[in-house]
Amino acid sequence: MENIIDVNVLTGYSTKHSKIKSLRKKFIPRFLIFLFGDILLILVAFFIAHAFVTPKTTSLFTFYKHPYIIFSAIWICSSILSQKYVITKPFKRWFVRVYFINLITLIAIIILFSLIGCGFSLYRITCLVFLTFLIESTFFYLYLLHRRITNDASKIELFYKTFMTSSHKYKILNDPFEIIDKRLKKIIIDGVGVNGFKFIDAHLAGHYSKSKFTSSISRSDLTIIQPNKFVNIVNLKDINQFKKISQYFDLINAKIPIGGKFIGFFETYKGRKKRIFKKYPIGLKKLFYSLDILWHRICPKLELTRPFYNLISGGYNRSFSKTEIFGRLYCAGYEILSEKKLNGLLFFSARKISDPILASTPSYGPLVKLKRIGKNGKNISVYKLRTMFAFSEFLQEYVYTQNKLAEGGKLKDDFRVTVLGKILRKCWLDELPMFFNVLKGQIKIVGVRPLSNHYFNLYTDELKEKRIKTKPGLVPPFYYDLPKTLEEIISSELKYLAAYEKHPFRTDLVYFWGAMYNIFIKKARSS
Repeated sequence: MENIIDVNVLTGYSTKHSKIKSLRKKFIPRFLIFLFGDILLILVAFFIAHAFVTPKTTSLFTFYKHPYIIFSAIWICSSILSQKYVITKPFKRWFVRVYFINLITLIAIIILFSLIGCGFSLYRITCLVFLTFLIESTFFYLYLLHRRITNDASKIELFYKTFMTSSHKYKILNDPFEIIDKRLKKIIIDGVGVNGFKFIDAHLAGHYSKSKFTSSISRSDLTIIQPNKFVNIVNLKDINQFKKISQYFDLINAKIPIGGKFIGFFETYKGRKKRIFKKYPIGLKKLFYSLDILWHRICPKLELTRPFYNLISGGYNRSFSKTEIFGRLYCAGYEILSEKKLNGLLFFSARKISDPILASTPSYGPLVKLKRIGKNGKNISVYKLRTMFAFSEFLQEYVYTQNKLAEGGKLKDDFRVTVLGKILRKCWLDELPMFFNVLKGQIKIVGVRPLSNHYFNLYTDELKEKRIKTKPGLVPPFYYDLPKTLEEIISSELKYLAAYEKHPFRTDLVYFWGAMYNIFIKKARSS
């Protein structure tokens, strides 16, 4: 069996390259290379500044001796404290971090010299700082480019050494490569573990030759793929590292046919909490988790802090709920076939069922607008306080299929509801904004509950016809009869609508006071 995989999934270097690299690390650590390189770059910047900015009659070391010492000390200290010399992957994100650290240091040095003065021209110091910033940023960019070229060359060299001299059958495409299944199995296991491989293998059902494997977080790697060339796409990189996730899902949708699968995995915010709590001691784990939630979960959602977060982190490594990722998948035209928690990660298999749904960007604020069916079958926007994660509306049918209904007609074990949302629902505080819909004349005080399209389709045709003849209400007949099953809820609403057709005002009055009695005397609660 032959399998198709991206060349960027292949990793490793030649034996000769590895020996040279290990010897260099042993005697000359990369940290020292960057440190002395930084000192040299600062010295070059001083020479250039002296040549073009400083008067030629002034000696370089006479004029710049003290600024050089102060400048170098601040620049090197900030670089060491911020771990600028510690390379992290992906290299693009590391370069963004280097760029941002340099920018902050630049601003700090300009402010410091403007405050202390020391007889130096602020104009000359500013030119010097910007010149150093420009030179070092260029140096790091060239280094980043060198690493990419070296890695790509090493991967291709490894591929040819491994497969071109092998006795196994092989076949090479322009891009990507086709390789033997044993090698592919090893790559998948190295990326996601044995259990992750079993999950992927079970959902591909042996169709490896029709599947595209990638470990890239860049959409550009998928852009070059011809539509419908592959039936399935498997990404061996966690979705938390993706930028603009919805656009990535939409792009995959455009590359596979109806019925094709997208298999991936991500770390939920609950899994992230367990990992952090396991990593740090008792006195620090809550602090680090709180900071992580603030930075990687809250800041990317707020309009004020999102640009700042994207600037520093590049938009990667965000913390997501299961609801948000699955909701985005349904919004992008998929349905979830299977999910499984493995090694702190949630793996999923999603099947394409349609083109992406044109939906507006979700709101993360406390007030939400929900589409509901009103009088005459028209859609109305009902206002409520947020009790669920973003993208929850797209998962209503999925949760119903998985868990069915609990007592009282609500969805059973609904993972979309937040902890705060459960408290708000118990006290009906989430429904207070619906008074605005009452003022707009879209609903009335007493009446059948405004339903989503999915819930509406669970009812009988008889009840559907009767429901759309009247406005929905804020206080439903549920709190008058307190039914437990869906059949009892249908009977309760049919009974109310029949009575309302004969005596509208009297029926609403009786149901209102009956509901108030059950709520405040019998302590009936919403769920």
